[in-house]
Amino acid sequence: MDAHNLRIRQQHRDLLRATDFTFCDDSEQEPDITLKQAAKDLATSYRTGPLQHVLCEGVTASSCDHGVHQNIGNTLSDDDAFWSSTGSGPQQEEYLLYRLASPHSYVYAVQIAIYRARYQLGAPMYPPKSISFETGFSQNHMQPVPGHYQAQLTDHVQTFKLPASSAGQFLKVIMHGKVQQQLEDRQYFTAIRCVKAIGRCLPAAAVHEASQLIRSGQLPLSQSFNMPVSVCLQLLNTTVHCRYSYAAYYSTLTGCNCPFCSLSGACLSLNRC
Repeated sequence: MDAHNLRIRQQHRDLLRATDFTFCDDSEQEPDITLKQAAKDLATSYRTGPLQHVLCEGVTASSCDHGVHQNIGNTLSDDDAFWSSTGSGPQQEEYLLYRLASPHSYVYAVQIAIYRARYQLGAPMYPPKSISFETGFSQNHMQPVPGHYQAQLTDHVQTFKLPASSAGQFLKVIMHGKVQQQLEDRQYFTAIRCVKAIGRCLPAAAVHEASQLIRSGQLPLSQSFNMPVSVCLQLLNTTVHCRYSYAAYYSTLTGCNCPFCSLSGACLSLNRC
């Protein structure tokens, strides 16, 4: 934003503060060094490995302020379009659920850009208080990803690095709490401009081969996942879908020499969107 527009924005904010209206990004926020490091790690990974954008489509959102103009599909491209929640109190939780590009996608990092409403007086932005993630092979059976991230008060892209076990066909972005009111109705909103998931599409052929290795005992789950033997035996008796799920998790472990990882440079899945 140029100096002239910044002055105008500041003048508008000064006027609104006189009416006890506040802006969440008025005060200084301690920078999150883990997010800075995550962005650096992602840039390094792009240079050393076959990472790609793995979001396929927006499936559903917890709420939507205007279904046609502010829906989850707007977050798939980085432009002036955006998704917005409905108005609520500051404690309300919201989420965005996405389908990934392959039934077995490994998510290395998620990038999120908060929306700043430059058409509103004072150009407020609408971040959540914090963000967490879930992944899963079924949208009805999602698993929490370890970690809870504080949202930075900026409309620049924020990078969240996920643990190595973050694989599946679905990604849920969960936004906890709201920090910005809308002037017109004094309701709290969350608004997101863009979401990207960076990772790899895991080959269906390699998933099948890894699951067969697990089934035959050549790839012991007790070693792969550090699980008790009793749990491993139970997994071996589950459905093919579940065995594929655990094979996909195994492939994301760094330094793995199994056939799954050696073939995972290109997506061979027949079920891509």
